[in-house]
Amino acid sequence: MLSSSSLTHSIDKAPGEQCSSSLRAKGSLRDHAHAFSFPVVIKSARKFGFLFHVLVEKFGLSMDPYVQNVLMVMYGKYKSVESARKVFDEITQRKVSDWNVMVSGYWRCGNNAEASKVFDMMPECETDVVSWTAMITGFEGQ
Repeated sequence: MLSSSSLTHSIDKAPGEQCSSSLRAKGSLRDHAHAFSFPVVIKSARKFGFLFHVLVEKFGLSMDPYVQNVLMVMYGKYKSVESARKVFDEITQRKVSDWNVMVSGYWRCGNNAEASKVFDMMPECETDVVSWTAMITGFEGQ
């Protein structure tokens, strides 16, 4: 049930003010929007995704796990596995998808020794079907 004080409080504020003040209280909504937007934009930009890496840095999203992963995918796919490795090395808590991206990226660039090295560095509990498929496909393509 609405009390008269809450109703008065709601009437005193314009609808936009109510919304914006509650969003400000929750913190960096803009940062969350960028964290969800950049992976889509980078993936859509394909080989030009590297242009958005600068914006990722500017907005302070270089440590976002989804952004990091899509950057590695983009760099690995478009033959800049060294740049993918730089992003990979900055990740403090790597997920299995991060490892798999690096293994696949090295295979795609023809660096089978480094692909095998990264695979061997993976914690055993992290390997999955995708990890093994990347390795088998890589050896098959030799």
